[in-house]
Amino acid sequence: MLNENIKSYRKKNGLSQEDLAAKLNVVRQTVSKWETGLSVPDAEMLIRLAEVLNTSVNSLLGETEESEPEKISLTELSQKLELLTVQFADHNEKHRKRTRITLVILLVITLFLLIQSVIVLCAASVTVDVSSTNVYFAEPSDEITPSLGIIGGADGPTAILIATTGFPWFELFLSVLFLVASVLLIIGIVKTKRKK
Repeated sequence: MLNENIKSYRKKNGLSQEDLAAKLNVVRQTVSKWETGLSVPDAEMLIRLAEVLNTSVNSLLGETEESEPEKISLTELSQKLELLTVQFADHNEKHRKRTRITLVILLVITLFLLIQSVIVLCAASVTVDVSSTNVYFAEPSDEITPSLGIIGGADGPTAILIATTGFPWFELFLSVLFLVASVLLIIGIVKTKRKK
């Protein structure tokens, strides 16, 4: 592909992206976009690029037949570049769709974990009045927060005392972490939305 050939010929000539950009009177980011396939140089720039890299336009385009750059008309060159631009756009669109699908899946997982951690946080924070039940337990210290769970048994409901220590900081941390991750994923999904 054109992007790989530009990079290869640039390295063969011992040029950095900055050096090549200076010789073409463009910014380094433009050369970087050409080499990563995010954009394609126009026909006139491709001819200048071939001259600076001491090669032919056909070689940059990856064509095997070696002909002189002067034999290629500007119109023919523009058509080839237009085809490359369409191919790059298709590739980038497929990549954008895969990224968006991945972000949506991660968002669903993160929201599930957020809901689960909020439920655990709420359950850990609930205080139960155990004075009205027939539960016997040792005197809890100030660090222990007792809560009561009720399960069904053959002879009726059974009360089980569950003691936790202090405020559920870890669950709170997880809730905040999943909330922040959800917001970031939503921002990523919005940014990968196709612009019309």
